[in-house]
Amino acid sequence: MKDYHFENGESNNFDETIRLDVINEQVKHIEPTEEKEDDLGNADDFLNVFESEQLEKAAADEEDTQSELPWGGEETKNTPILPPMEETKKTEKTEQPKEKTDEESEEEGSFWNKKTIGMVTAGGVTALLLCFLFVKLFFFGSAQEKTQILQEAQLMLVESVLSDDRLLLYNTKTGEQKAVALTEKTTITDEQGKPVSSHLLQAGDFLMVALNNDGTAMVSGVYEAVETQTVTEVTVNTAQKRLETPDGTFTYDDHTVFLYGDEPILPEEIEPCDVLTLAGQKGQVWRVMVEEFHGYLEFSDKEAIKNGTVQIDDEDPLVLAQVDKLALAAGEHQLTIKGENIEVGKEKVIIRENESTVYDLSKAQKKMGVLVIDANVTDYKLYLNGNLTDETKPAVLPFGEYDVVILKDGYKEFNQKVTLRQDTVSITAELEKTEPEGDKYGTVAFKSNVPDTEVWVDGVNMGMTPLQIDLLYGTHQVVFHKEGYTDQTQTVVVENAMTAVNGALS
Repeated sequence: MKDYHFENGESNNFDETIRLDVINEQVKHIEPTEEKEDDLGNADDFLNVFESEQLEKAAADEEDTQSELPWGGEETKNTPILPPMEETKKTEKTEQPKEKTDEESEEEGSFWNKKTIGMVTAGGVTALLLCFLFVKLFFFGSAQEKTQILQEAQLMLVESVLSDDRLLLYNTKTGEQKAVALTEKTTITDEQGKPVSSHLLQAGDFLMVALNNDGTAMVSGVYEAVETQTVTEVTVNTAQKRLETPDGTFTYDDHTVFLYGDEPILPEEIEPCDVLTLAGQKGQVWRVMVEEFHGYLEFSDKEAIKNGTVQIDDEDPLVLAQVDKLALAAGEHQLTIKGENIEVGKEKVIIRENESTVYDLSKAQKKMGVLVIDANVTDYKLYLNGNLTDETKPAVLPFGEYDVVILKDGYKEFNQKVTLRQDTVSITAELEKTEPEGDKYGTVAFKSNVPDTEVWVDGVNMGMTPLQIDLLYGTHQVVFHKEGYTDQTQTVVVENAMTAVNGALS
């Protein structure tokens, strides 16, 4: 049905559509005017003829017209009525039948009429709705699935990275341990949701893990931050699996990962001087990371110091005899060494992580004293701890204990133990004669092919060649000794007043 427009008031805007039957009804109420025939004949006759010809068409097109109205196609009520005279004139002018042009006829007969356009438009809208539903199902369904996976994910500890792209996981909630595979579909992200390569996974990591239906493969994993605390002065109670600190106690179990760097360590390797970062929840520790590891300090020649002690920095002194291996924090430390026979020594040592440093106590400066021998004989031989010493001079010796031996022909051996712990120590040596009445002595002269060769007679060092001494008649064992040569041993029988003994060293 075509649209007919009338002026609305005095405006020239044809902006309202009036139904034809409404127009006819309004025209009937116009006061009659003087009948005047024109070229078209009487107006009433024309209207009657026009109404009869168009009424049927108007009724048929009414439904199509209403379906095309944007707000639903219902009949417009309270339609403004134009002034009677102007409306009549407009009706006469607009409603005159005219023949359709060829162009209009061709338009009505063409494919792209209003009905076809409406159907195409409806089809397009339907297609758009289907696309929207598909996109919503795909994306929002995927998001819902991810949400479900996230809800099903549980906090797990990576105990170790196995071969063949597998992980040994420990479920911190259920206590279950299992090995799972990483596949091409596995997604791993950090706390901010950024992708992370699976090759970066290592023992001690915490992940919110979602597994597939049979629990054999990881669907997704998200790095998870758990409670952490840095502590020191930790004592490990391996029997009760506890980490005891001055501020509290934490528990661990067989699944807890202990790490120094990237390497696993045993709980008993931890020392109180270490700095640790504990990760877990509610007092339960699942990862122990050693931030600062200790080294060791050992001592050599501890016996060289009498009643020695060692003090590390400002700690209490330790008895050296009871020290085997000291665990110390890596870095520089001050040592204070004390002992009865040494001067107080202070020295700095450098301790390196997981390494042992050996301190040689023989470097300690020893205290020195003087040993004075007051003997009742002269020209004797003095032996201190088995070493021949010049008897004509006071012996300056480090503090300690000494075995003093004095030998002289015709006298019994003098032997005494002396402790040197002060500046000067004196001893009195009273030698007794050993020659009973009737014993005979003979003079024995010792020579050697090598000058300054030691002569040992019956196990006693008598001096160096050339040497002449008196020996009791009888058999004696003689040894010629010099560094760098082979000892020569002889059996000498003294039975004359003078006996010569020659040594030949090679």
